[in-house]
Amino acid sequence: MSDPGYDFVPLAPEVRRIVRNAATWARRIRGTLSGRIDLELTAQQPVHVGSGSKQAAQRTVVLRHARIRGGPGIPGSSVRGALRARYEAITRSCAPLAPAMGSRKIRSSTGIRLAHFHASAQEFPVLGTGCTKECCCPACALFGRMSLRSRIIVTDFACVGDAGFEIAHIPDRFEPNLHHIGHATRNAAGDAFNVREPYGRKFNMGRGPASDNRQRVEVLSPGAVLTGQLRVFNLTPEELGGVLSALGCDPPSAIKVGGGKSHGFGRMRCQARCHLVDYDAPCDPAVWRQRFVASPDRWGQGEDRLVAMHQGDC
Repeated sequence: MSDPGYDFVPLAPEVRRIVRNAATWARRIRGTLSGRIDLELTAQQPVHVGSGSKQAAQRTVVLRHARIRGGPGIPGSSVRGALRARYEAITRSCAPLAPAMGSRKIRSSTGIRLAHFHASAQEFPVLGTGCTKECCCPACALFGRMSLRSRIIVTDFACVGDAGFEIAHIPDRFEPNLHHIGHATRNAAGDAFNVREPYGRKFNMGRGPASDNRQRVEVLSPGAVLTGQLRVFNLTPEELGGVLSALGCDPPSAIKVGGGKSHGFGRMRCQARCHLVDYDAPCDPAVWRQRFVASPDRWGQGEDRLVAMHQGDC
């Protein structure tokens, strides 16, 4: 069976929405830590984070990579997005529904051109966003939501040394097909798919089917090293253990950033050095890991699957 270029982390059976006193910037909370985490990202595959602009090179159009302070780098927003997605997958956090709840155009070899979520799919407790600033899930409490500020700030990542860009070919990219994220059946009229049961949280990885249509893009080459920071406030030991897991530090796994993740692009490894001030909290990564493993916020099956997926040539 060919590699589809993506896989799924199972959804947690419920969302753990509780009052979280540490989710504030108004004051220091006992039992938490604040400060910075210095990160070093090393590219193991070509990495392309698009800037939205193009340039002409050798009579062809090249999609430009993002610039940080005029040089090669990765915007903090891209790293933050990957970090939050991974943190959601390993905790009992909510999962926003697909962008379109009604009919949605799709690409399919069956000739069907529409798909939508069936009502039965909307009954999964994890789907949807029912969090509030007073009562929220682990991910919303840490990364923020409407009226609740994130307690993690991710800086931009700049390349170390004289690293430059290379040109690579990447298959044309399309938005995700709705009928690929769950068990889908045709409706009675036979003109649309109904997604009745989602497979889980989708992560692009591996080497999916090749496409005849390819684009030229600027990439950071394998071996490129980038540095940046997480600036954190009022993080509990459990949350820090979860963040280090989501970064792929403990347990070790790769993280995928940018475009072409299902075509051999974007794999990076992360190293972290913590510079934190404790407020009656243990300042020991081994303890953070133990506390996260024991936390009711952790979704163990999700973490096990996510780590297993991002090993080897993911």
